[in-house]
Amino acid sequence: MQFDLFDSEKALSVSELTAQIKTALERRFATVCVEGEVWQPSVHRASGHIYFSLKDSAAVLRCVMFRKRVQRLREPLEAGLKVRCFGTLNVYPPQGQYQLVVDRVETSGVGALLVAFERLKKKLQGEGLFDAERKRPLPRFPRRIAIVTSLHGAALRDIVRTIFARYPARLLVLPVRVQGEGAAAEIARAIERAQRIPSIDVLVIGRGGGSLEDLWAFNEEIVVRALARSAIPTVSAVGHEVDWALTDFVADVRAATPTAAGELVVPAFEDLMMTFDDAAQRLEAGLRRRLAHQRLRLGAVRGRLLDPRTLTSSYRLQLSHHLQRLRLTIGGTVERRRRALQNLERALGVFDPKRRITNERAALERLTSNLVRAIRQRQIEARRSVAEVEKSLRTLSPLAVLSRGYAIVTESSEGRALRDVSELEAGQDVEIRLHRGGATARIEAIRGALEDEE
Repeated sequence: MQFDLFDSEKALSVSELTAQIKTALERRFATVCVEGEVWQPSVHRASGHIYFSLKDSAAVLRCVMFRKRVQRLREPLEAGLKVRCFGTLNVYPPQGQYQLVVDRVETSGVGALLVAFERLKKKLQGEGLFDAERKRPLPRFPRRIAIVTSLHGAALRDIVRTIFARYPARLLVLPVRVQGEGAAAEIARAIERAQRIPSIDVLVIGRGGGSLEDLWAFNEEIVVRALARSAIPTVSAVGHEVDWALTDFVADVRAATPTAAGELVVPAFEDLMMTFDDAAQRLEAGLRRRLAHQRLRLGAVRGRLLDPRTLTSSYRLQLSHHLQRLRLTIGGTVERRRRALQNLERALGVFDPKRRITNERAALERLTSNLVRAIRQRQIEARRSVAEVEKSLRTLSPLAVLSRGYAIVTESSEGRALRDVSELEAGQDVEIRLHRGGATARIEAIRGALEDEE
């Protein structure tokens, strides 16, 4: 079918052109078989239809499977499932899009990479590496940005071009391989190396679009964990908007494309200038309003203020009055203190400490002399008393009686003085004390005192 689109006499409407395209495609591709991976399947609750896409390394095809056909499926359609879909192409005029209306699906097995993707994603999610609480905001005005990507890829050119067009930041490129054997280890080492470089404000990792196999380095556990340990805020920009990598989940910010990453990490210089201009205008307006308000207040206060010269004159008179009172008060106080000092000097002359000390010392010497004389007289009187007592004691002493021929008889055992013959017994030993010396005697005969008197 041919279309004369350049016929100036007859222009096609959008509906007519779309109808012709719809007819051409549906006739040309009446029955097709398409192989690919199921991507983003969704069941419409009301109708029961399944909407999904078939995806390979380079393209995505929208598909729909109506409810009657869905009921014939042997197993549900899951993301990552490799299938062959049989159906017809259909054009949906309201949106100008084409899609595959699927009549029958043959499964060819689950994609190994997608299974590994989902398994590792579930594991890391269980460890909390994807939690929103871990996400950090990007600095608003970064000065130095590190980029981990291929040195020869379009992603680096997109990021650099976008950043330099928006903001004057310094860029540090850490070149790595982004696919193939050993790429994941290089990316992880580059992330760790960036941590040791001072003054890095933002770390961007990513690459351009591709198949799941091409993007797989950014799904490796070693890369995801290295990104999770980063002390620098991170941005993951892997593939196109429909592509997802595990680094997108663990990074602080996910960019749909490398170009979007450049827009996210730096502000637009023009936007900043507009913001500054707006802020300056608002500040100027605010200052003007504040100045006008202060002028009104000043005018109101000025009306209540007195002439400073009047206030000064009044205060000068008050000060003069207070100075005069102060002089009188100080003069009177000084005169009173002078008289008091003179009185103290006279009193001190009368009660001269040196003279008083001399008088007291003379009085002390007199008292000392009198005390010595009194002590000596007391000693003489005490000697006399002692002599008289001694004389009386000698007179009354039993020893003085013994000198006149008498003797004292005592028991030998107890030393008790014997005064009566009734205290004696025949054969008893006694002690006899004479004026000079003594003797031990034994009683042989006892005579009564009365008989002796007769």
